[in-house]
Amino acid sequence: MNEAAVRQKIAELTRMLQAAPVAKNAKNAKNAAGAGVYVPAEAPAGQSLPQKLDELRLQLNYLLFDLEATRRENRYLMQMLESRRNPKRGEDDLQSF
Repeated sequence: MNEAAVRQKIAELTRMLQAAPVAKNAKNAKNAAGAGVYVPAEAPAGQSLPQKLDELRLQLNYLLFDLEATRRENRYLMQMLESRRNPKRGEDDLQSF
Protein backbone atom coordinates (compact mmCIF):
# COMPACT_ATOMS: atom_id res chain seq x y z
CA MET A 1 0.00 0.00 0.00
CA ASN A 2 1.50 3.35 -0.97
CA GLU A 3 1.37 6.57 1.02
CA ALA A 4 -1.41 8.10 -1.09
CA ALA A 5 -3.63 5.07 -0.47
CA VAL A 6 -2.93 5.25 3.28
CA ARG A 7 -3.79 8.95 3.36
CA GLN A 8 -7.00 8.31 1.42
CA LYS A 9 -7.98 5.52 3.83
CA ILE A 10 -7.22 7.80 6.81
CA ALA A 11 -9.45 10.52 5.37
CA GLU A 12 -12.22 7.97 4.78
CA LEU A 13 -11.93 6.64 8.34
CA THR A 14 -11.99 10.19 9.73
CA ARG A 15 -15.23 10.87 7.85
CA MET A 16 -16.67 7.59 9.15
CA LEU A 17 -15.72 8.47 12.73
CA GLN A 18 -17.31 11.88 12.49
CA ALA A 19 -20.51 10.44 11.02
CA ALA A 20 -20.68 7.33 13.24
CA PRO A 21 -23.00 7.39 16.23
CA VAL A 22 -21.41 6.80 19.61
CA ALA A 23 -21.84 3.19 20.71
CA LYS A 24 -24.05 3.11 23.79
CA ASN A 25 -23.72 -0.60 24.47
CA ALA A 26 -21.59 -3.62 23.60
CA LYS A 27 -23.83 -4.69 20.70
CA ASN A 28 -23.46 -1.33 18.92
CA ALA A 29 -19.72 -1.37 19.60
CA LYS A 30 -19.45 -4.82 18.01
CA ASN A 31 -21.38 -3.67 14.92
CA ALA A 32 -19.20 -0.58 14.55
CA ALA A 33 -16.02 -2.62 15.00
CA GLY A 34 -17.22 -5.02 12.31
CA ALA A 35 -17.51 -2.05 9.94
CA GLY A 36 -13.82 -1.28 10.43
CA VAL A 37 -14.33 1.55 12.93
CA TYR A 38 -12.34 1.46 16.15
CA VAL A 39 -14.64 1.89 19.14
CA PRO A 40 -12.91 1.84 22.53
CA ALA A 41 -14.52 -0.34 25.19
CA GLU A 42 -14.92 2.61 27.52
CA ALA A 43 -14.48 6.07 26.11
CA PRO A 44 -13.16 8.56 28.66
CA ALA A 45 -15.96 10.82 29.83
CA GLY A 46 -15.56 14.52 29.28
CA GLN A 47 -13.25 14.22 26.30
CA SER A 48 -14.09 16.83 23.70
CA LEU A 49 -14.01 16.35 19.94
CA PRO A 50 -10.69 18.24 19.52
CA GLN A 51 -9.12 16.01 22.19
CA LYS A 52 -10.41 12.90 20.45
CA LEU A 53 -9.08 14.15 17.11
CA ASP A 54 -5.70 14.87 18.71
CA GLU A 55 -5.62 11.32 20.07
CA LEU A 56 -6.55 9.97 16.63
CA ARG A 57 -3.78 12.04 15.01
CA LEU A 58 -1.27 10.64 17.50
CA GLN A 59 -2.38 7.09 16.77
CA LEU A 60 -2.10 7.78 13.03
CA ASN A 61 1.41 9.15 13.49
CA TYR A 62 2.40 5.92 15.24
CA LEU A 63 0.79 3.94 12.43
CA LEU A 64 2.70 5.89 9.75
CA PHE A 65 5.94 5.52 11.73
CA ASP A 66 5.38 1.76 11.89
CA LEU A 67 4.61 1.67 8.17
CA GLU A 68 7.87 3.44 7.34
CA ALA A 69 9.84 1.12 9.64
CA THR A 70 8.23 -1.87 7.91
CA ARG A 71 9.22 -0.47 4.52
CA ARG A 72 12.84 -0.02 5.65
CA GLU A 73 12.93 -3.53 7.06
CA ASN A 74 11.41 -4.94 3.88
CA ARG A 75 14.00 -3.12 1.77
CA TYR A 76 16.82 -4.47 3.95
CA LEU A 77 15.48 -8.04 3.79
CA MET A 78 15.08 -7.82 0.01
CA GLN A 79 18.73 -6.73 -0.22
CA MET A 80 19.74 -9.71 1.89
CA LEU A 81 17.80 -12.07 -0.39
CA GLU A 82 19.34 -10.50 -3.48
CA SER A 83 22.83 -10.91 -2.05
CA ARG A 84 22.11 -14.62 -1.49
CA ARG A 85 20.90 -15.02 -5.07
CA ASN A 86 23.75 -12.99 -6.51
CA PRO A 87 26.88 -13.57 -4.38
CA LYS A 88 28.95 -11.23 -6.61
CA ARG A 89 27.25 -8.18 -5.08
CA GLY A 90 28.80 -8.86 -1.70
CA GLU A 91 28.24 -7.23 1.64
CA ASP A 92 28.99 -3.67 0.46
CA ASP A 93 25.45 -3.20 -0.84
CA LEU A 94 23.98 -4.08 2.54
CA GLN A 95 26.09 -1.39 4.18
CA SER A 96 24.28 1.29 2.13
CA PHE A 97 21.04 0.48 3.96
